[in-house]
Amino acid sequence: MEYHSVHDNVIEKTAEKVFAPVMYAYVSWVLEQAEKENIKRLYFLARDGYQMYLTARILCANGAHPVDCRYLKCSRYALRVPAYHLQQEACLDLICQGGIDVTLRKVLKRTGLEDAALEQAAETMNLTDALDQELSYQEVLGLKEKFAENKKLMEMIYEHSRKAYGAAAGYLRQEGLLEDISFAVVDSGWIGTLQQTLQVILRQEGYTGSVKGFYFGLYEIPEGADRSCYQAFYFMPFGQKKRKVFFSNSLFECIFGAPEGMTVAYSEECGRYVPIPEQKENRNRVKIEQTADAVCRYVKELYDEKKIISADGVQKLLEGFMGHPSREEAEEFGKWKFTDDVLESAGQTVAANLNEKEIAKNHFVNKSLIMLGLKKGPVHESAWLEGSIVRCGRHVARHLRQNRLYKYVLYTRKEIMEKKKQK
Repeated sequence: MEYHSVHDNVIEKTAEKVFAPVMYAYVSWVLEQAEKENIKRLYFLARDGYQMYLTARILCANGAHPVDCRYLKCSRYALRVPAYHLQQEACLDLICQGGIDVTLRKVLKRTGLEDAALEQAAETMNLTDALDQELSYQEVLGLKEKFAENKKLMEMIYEHSRKAYGAAAGYLRQEGLLEDISFAVVDSGWIGTLQQTLQVILRQEGYTGSVKGFYFGLYEIPEGADRSCYQAFYFMPFGQKKRKVFFSNSLFECIFGAPEGMTVAYSEECGRYVPIPEQKENRNRVKIEQTADAVCRYVKELYDEKKIISADGVQKLLEGFMGHPSREEAEEFGKWKFTDDVLESAGQTVAANLNEKEIAKNHFVNKSLIMLGLKKGPVHESAWLEGSIVRCGRHVARHLRQNRLYKYVLYTRKEIMEKKKQK
């Protein structure tokens, strides 16, 4: 693999001080957990698992850990679409999810249908004129009922899903997920739905075991899932609130991504199943290659020095970098391309270039009222708001405090919702 020969100084410095120690600590934990649970194979899930996989190969050198590490090319979209017809109406929980700058068109694209079919679906719901209007969180959730009532749309979703299923299941079988061996998946995490979708497909193919997953962090665990099959290194749905507040999962995904484009489907070619990428390469390819190269070099140094880095040690590194970045960090990493949707066709910079008025609309009271449906009007959001605040440069400390307040309340509410799931 070729890497860019000229290393950006900010990337190089941050990889040494933050990224490499974070990867080293997390993957060391994964390998230790795998040994404790007698797991023989680990599937690092594309694309967040790419640098985790490279790190694991370094840490497993010379038989240091008796585990088979593999890289599985997949995505939420590539596995969700083939599973929709198996989940039936429950698939709408995955399709009608909130996010940044969500429109009806974006939500319909998550179904896997072609553009012409999307417009036809919007027409049957009398929403053609609203296809590209930004929706509030409550409006997105309200689409579930509209979709469920539209029998023609649901049958189109199921039919497309059935067509995509064979190649997806074939790829998973080809990669050994149906072999008689104990395995677990490794990923960044967040809400655990990819593991759940994987379980649905494998069960349909005759797999009788429970898919286990190791994650960097989990905000939620899917309702009805076996919670013992979900483990996280940095934070779980309950507790570690400060870690969540001073963390950006969107920035994490940006930095620890892979150079290749996102897998959106699978096809059979010459007797083998191959992943189909949405685009040939990641829009941050050059930056990611620089980062991955630096991470691997510094991980090797940490490994040779037999360093031990705890989750508390990682917290000290990430709190500063993600929660209160320097201006040079915000400018460098904030300009990386990002989308929080399951497809990459549309995207923005991870730290959106917001003015102070737009930042103020993200303050606790205003944003909470909109999220609860008590106030109308879109909020110009940023995937890494802390980076946007520092890039703006006006009243930085005050805006960061407001952002932390909102996040503390948000994660308190999430914990309450998680408790309700368990009842």
